[in-house]
Amino acid sequence: MKKLFILFLLISLVPFTVGCWNDDDDDQVATTNVLLNQALPAANFAAANAIQDITKLTYEIKVGTTTYIFYYFSHKVVGTTVVVTFYKPVETSSVSTFVSALSGKTADVTVKFSGTTIATKTNQTLPTMTSTEATSTSGKTIDTVAIVTTDVTIPTTGTGIVSTYAVSNVQYNGTNLSQTSSPATNVNSTTPTFTVNFTLGAGEVLPTDLSTVTFSVTVTHEGTKKSYTLTSSDGLTITRASDSSVTIAVKSTNSLNEVLVVNSTYSVAITKTSMTINSKYLALPGAFYFTVTQ
Repeated sequence: MKKLFILFLLISLVPFTVGCWNDDDDDQVATTNVLLNQALPAANFAAANAIQDITKLTYEIKVGTTTYIFYYFSHKVVGTTVVVTFYKPVETSSVSTFVSALSGKTADVTVKFSGTTIATKTNQTLPTMTSTEATSTSGKTIDTVAIVTTDVTIPTTGTGIVSTYAVSNVQYNGTNLSQTSSPATNVNSTTPTFTVNFTLGAGEVLPTDLSTVTFSVTVTHEGTKKSYTLTSSDGLTITRASDSSVTIAVKSTNSLNEVLVVNSTYSVAITKTSMTINSKYLALPGAFYFTVTQ
């Protein structure tokens, strides 16, 4: 099945230096991080957990006989995708040359885990890339260099990918939350408790004791795009509701001092969990949307 692959190539404006063996300042080389965001379908690519160690993901762009390797930097859930940010240090004085070497070229793009290919697209025409200053993001100013979309097939099996279980739906008072922001599901509480139902294999049930299980849930205000991530240590309560469901309570009294605002639309996404079922990891489901009505 074809899935959307979205490539964002970004340049960090904050350079850093790499010293030589003798620590001589004259020999230090200023470098700039080139950042690349790759959107992977969350429904069948469980980036945070189905890969045993997401930090071992790399992204490669091959132009002719030259291969440019980007390394894992971070990841987050955006809508129905998991966006993985990769980075490549480039000498600051050579950034323009580096961009030109990719701009408009025909290339093969590949996502790898520990050196093993898990997704690839061949003969992709890269866009014309120019550098324009963008708005500061999370305190870091970046330059937008390129945006391109392609279709690739993302496998659900193979080296580095393990079996997964999935979220079938997320409910509030028995009503399924929408997986689109318009319309979002109405929620009449600023401290909602959601029921998460899982799709499990025959004979599989959730662990009886969840006291040692960790979850991370990211809540995003869809108007301002401000987001915060809750865990059990700062206001997120996870409880086993049945053999195939848990409840997630988003409290207003959390250590981040974040409170849901009435008449605002939010997305909620499970971004990580340590819960395993028969050695299976959760396939990240993407975001679910709700509007706080009172």
